[in-house]
Amino acid sequence: YLAVGHIPGKLSSPCMELNYLSIRINFNDKDENLAALCLLRSSPNLQELEILALPEEDMSPERVKNIWLEDYHNCPFNQLRLVQVADIVGVRCEMNVIYFLLANSPVLERMTVRPAFNNMRCELLEELVVFPRASARAEIIFLDP
Repeated sequence: YLAVGHIPGKLSSPCMELNYLSIRINFNDKDENLAALCLLRSSPNLQELEILALPEEDMSPERVKNIWLEDYHNCPFNQLRLVQVADIVGVRCEMNVIYFLLANSPVLERMTVRPAFNNMRCELLEELVVFPRASARAEIIFLDP
């Protein structure tokens, strides 16, 4: 429901009790990306995050600009320890979300990535291992589709 109409940068009241969030997102839909970003910015005590990418026939990488990277320094996740990202295909917006989470999660312990297709694994791994991380302990684990 957040993806319909005006989407605030943050909710009017933070979700202080929220420590686990699972979201399904179409990375080609700007409003869905903004709604997800709003939820994340409004959840300062988030400890576990699961992101499920919704497949879409038109996976054009330029449909959604770099909204995840525009102001990412002002969004620390000081409690986020575990992240799961599933069904990604490696388009730029998906990679920007992963970059955003790695760069803003100083206590992150593990990020689990499961690509949508098996042939994406090596390409994703090569790109992700060079992303800077706020947490020196963060490990990236790849699972088979």
